[in-house]
Amino acid sequence: MGCGTIKGLTKSVRVIQTRNTEVSLSPEVFLRVSSTPKFEFYQVLDILGSGAFSEVMLTIYTPTGQKRALKVIRKSPLTIQQLNSEFKIIEMKIIRELDHPNIIKCYEVFEDENNYYMPLEYCENGNLFNKLAEIKRMPESQVAEIIDQILSGVAYFHEKGIIHRDLKPENIMIQGQNNTQIKIGDFGNACYKNPNGLSGVFGTVYYLAPEVLLGYYDEKVDIWSCGIILYVMLTGKSPYKGENVKAIKQCIIDDPFQANPRTFPGRSPLLIDFARKLLDINPKTRYSACQALSHPWLTICRKSNRTSSPLPTIISKKPKNKLVQGTLMYIITCLVKSTTLNDLINTFKAIDINSNGTIEKNELEVELRKTYNAEEAKKITSDVFNDFDLNHNKVIDFTEFLMCYADQKKLFSKPLICGVFEKFDKNSDGLINLQDIEKYLGELPLNEEVNNEVKLFLGSNKKINQEQFVALIEDLLE
Repeated sequence: MGCGTIKGLTKSVRVIQTRNTEVSLSPEVFLRVSSTPKFEFYQVLDILGSGAFSEVMLTIYTPTGQKRALKVIRKSPLTIQQLNSEFKIIEMKIIRELDHPNIIKCYEVFEDENNYYMPLEYCENGNLFNKLAEIKRMPESQVAEIIDQILSGVAYFHEKGIIHRDLKPENIMIQGQNNTQIKIGDFGNACYKNPNGLSGVFGTVYYLAPEVLLGYYDEKVDIWSCGIILYVMLTGKSPYKGENVKAIKQCIIDDPFQANPRTFPGRSPLLIDFARKLLDINPKTRYSACQALSHPWLTICRKSNRTSSPLPTIISKKPKNKLVQGTLMYIITCLVKSTTLNDLINTFKAIDINSNGTIEKNELEVELRKTYNAEEAKKITSDVFNDFDLNHNKVIDFTEFLMCYADQKKLFSKPLICGVFEKFDKNSDGLINLQDIEKYLGELPLNEEVNNEVKLFLGSNKKINQEQFVALIEDLLE
């Protein structure tokens, strides 16, 4: 398909955002909903796929030349459960809370009269479904590496009270040359936990847990789906033989899939036990994601599979004010391709001993003791948490880890700083002021010494252009 730009309505409506003077920096502060269409920034290269309610296009984000998967969601078929008063669609509200190496990134959301648009991280190797269609089945070591990453992402969003409800190979994106780095995508059917249980059939029939068809359910439906994905990766077969959706649903109710030596022929008792724990018919005794991550089959495979680069001995200096912190965070979150940070991503996973998608103090300290004595390791850990726990949640999140250990000289390049300027320049007039920045980062008190340069450039309601913004950031880095 030839290149082109997206056509759409240009009706300009208000941008949904408020100035917050007490913003704790996290990637979600940059993910705002705009009612102003931004089609001019996206050049269409190809159609990646389409479904009943949406279409995904491969695009170039022209301000930075970055490839993005632009998800176009039609408004008319959406149900009340899929909408949200503040963030337009519940998928947007959910995905902005997630900061994990195995969960797809969303860069922004905008809309026109008929559609919502979600530019997402592009994974060049397609999805797990297409990969399985090509190779039929995977070796056990590769399956373990993939299911480990899926469960890590699931444990992370379950801890945040989020249920995916549509885990399947089509929604597992593949990134990297070895086809084992994955990202969970498509949170269009996701929802928040309800203490009274959830109802309603969402997701693809082969991966539905029995309780979805029988009444109320909880987050354990995602674990069942992981068990079916495990089976499909190992065997290349579908779990049911029904001729249509109705017949398959009846099979799930009458004779739900079970893990045993017959369904997993030639597999070790340890692997079959792992599969049984995921595919327990009783959701109350079915493993949680955290329990699954601790199962011996997975921990043994993890030790043999997991390789990581040593933790860099040089820790980045904490950016001296919030503007530089926010600029760096946006560059890492939205402008740098994940694969360029592969070594650090693998190191993050290795340090994250419990695979919950965050790094606790004890985990970092254990890693640092490989290089430093106990006292030095404890002090460095304390310094990292004091300087880079920017959202004050007492763990180092994925993006915070990258901010701490990535090479800032490479990240603060002129093209990437210009990309940050484009984010602040909401009305695309080539100028920004202090208020434009504070809408994302919260208040930058100009009376504080660390903001002297900011005051020089942006005090008295001054406006600056892109070149001046680059000069300001470069001054603040000196």
